[in-house]
Amino acid sequence: MNRALLGSRVSVLSCVGVNFRIKADRLCWLVAFGLLAGSVMFEPRTLPAVDACLFHALTGHSCPGCGLVRGLCSISHGQFRAAWSFNPLAYVFYAAALAMLLWPLTGRSSADLLRWSVRRRYFPHALLTLTAIMVGFNLWRIAR
Repeated sequence: MNRALLGSRVSVLSCVGVNFRIKADRLCWLVAFGLLAGSVMFEPRTLPAVDACLFHALTGHSCPGCGLVRGLCSISHGQFRAAWSFNPLAYVFYAAALAMLLWPLTGRSSADLLRWSVRRRYFPHALLTLTAIMVGFNLWRIAR
């Protein structure tokens, strides 16, 4: 990621003419908090059956992201088997959101966590591996 972006301020709501700025690390924390709070507030069975996936609407097949929201909600409610059946990658995103949420307790900003992870030599390999897993999971899901 761009190092200047991580330490800078991000303009939020600039498209509607509101001059509200927030630091990138606070934005990361707010997104992680919103994701985890939302997953605690809603049970998977109470979520509306809305098909918001363009890939699914066009092809009839699930994309790698289909089932993530229901999986995150299942994890928050202790329904681990259901979370795995919705989308196993929900565990990766849940762990990342927890890390982003809890990282400031170490005395560092969330942007420091992003900078630290991007600087590591294995980061490009990890990103490629995660992408390959998501594509492989999608192909497996389609073939079922």
